[in-house]
Amino acid sequence: MESNVLILNKFDLTFREGLHLDVELCKLFRINCYLVTTAITKGGTVILKFNEEEITKELGRVDISSLKALKLDVASGLNVIKTLLNNPTKSFIKTLMVNPNLTSKDLIKDIISYLGRSGLHQESDMFVLNFEEVELLDIPNVGGGLHKLLESLSNILNVKNVILLNYVRSGVFTHILYDGNTLLELHTPTKIPKDLIATYMILKLINNEELSAAFNDVVDLAEKSLKFAVRCCDDLIPEVYIREVIDSERYRVIRELSRAVRVLEENSQLVVDLIPEVQLNIAYALPKHLTSGPEDIAAIPGRIIKVGNSIKAMAPPDFNTSKHLARALVKVMEFNPAIRAVANIKYDDLIIKAVNKLGFTVSFYDRSQEPPEVKAIEGATIPWGVSEAIKRLGYVPDIIYHKGDYGKEAMILILGRDPNDVVNKILRLGTILRRNDIKS
Repeated sequence: MESNVLILNKFDLTFREGLHLDVELCKLFRINCYLVTTAITKGGTVILKFNEEEITKELGRVDISSLKALKLDVASGLNVIKTLLNNPTKSFIKTLMVNPNLTSKDLIKDIISYLGRSGLHQESDMFVLNFEEVELLDIPNVGGGLHKLLESLSNILNVKNVILLNYVRSGVFTHILYDGNTLLELHTPTKIPKDLIATYMILKLINNEELSAAFNDVVDLAEKSLKFAVRCCDDLIPEVYIREVIDSERYRVIRELSRAVRVLEENSQLVVDLIPEVQLNIAYALPKHLTSGPEDIAAIPGRIIKVGNSIKAMAPPDFNTSKHLARALVKVMEFNPAIRAVANIKYDDLIIKAVNKLGFTVSFYDRSQEPPEVKAIEGATIPWGVSEAIKRLGYVPDIIYHKGDYGKEAMILILGRDPNDVVNKILRLGTILRRNDIKS
């Protein structure tokens, strides 16, 4: 059977590591893979371990000459490692790992001795391990910190590139790539999966990506995949497709926002008298679980301005372009994640009367009542005000307004599920004001 990548790894029933992650990453890269199960585990518990004969028999079905990469757990056994590394076709990229609960110290010693003699000689070959696994390799005590430790590992294993993961320092997890000379050090707030790093690296290197660039990329992906992980009982299953999910949602947000702006421009006569002095804007957030802050909310750069008797967007929608509306929306979504869009129009008593006539739910906040400790913090006023308005009513309304303060224009916020919902409310307001020939 032809295969681009051969992976020998455990199958873990929690799906948080092992072959499950390997398969998902191969799917992500659209790279053919052949999988050989070395053991069945559940977290740290070994349920079944396959012997070398069974693994070797399975390898007999693989066309070694077709390989572009190999990921190998040293627990596969010394003879398996010899079979694969001594193969005449040695041009494929190789990554070795250690799984402590599957490997005896004697086996590790034998494998280290063998690697010390034969080594991995491709420029991109690597050995990947967690920091707590270093002691399994029986490295002599060396001074000089992590650089000296990794240099020793590289020399003893006869492997140019060593990736050391999850070294805890000052409460932060540190991950290091040593390339035989220099260290690239990255940090994450949480522990990251070794299997994800090892597999992603070889799949990137197949595509001729530079080693340090691939390492930067995979650590970023690992962190995001855990941030948006799916919980299954007590385990977190990394979401390796999270970038594709986010990119898809960002595209949808921009598309829907663009359509909404076009509708506003086409109905300028209903909107032009609602434009405030600071001009109008409309913002739309990614779904709540993907929204970390204002950077995940799109709006119109330069806003939507009045041009004679019509309105015009100054630029196409983009993310992280409206701090005020974004701050408001982040706070609103804390109360109701389904409300993801907002626009600002000018305040006027006549507009509020029209709002009430249409039956929109309304709340407000008084900027003069803002606590000094809130006022002292840049950007804290709007979240405070929105929170006060929602608490006043008990739920997120259609409309939140304030009557301004010294140097601050009075404003109405129109909230909705999406830009289309918000635009419909604006146009209904514009229609009733125009019908009654009301110009504020």
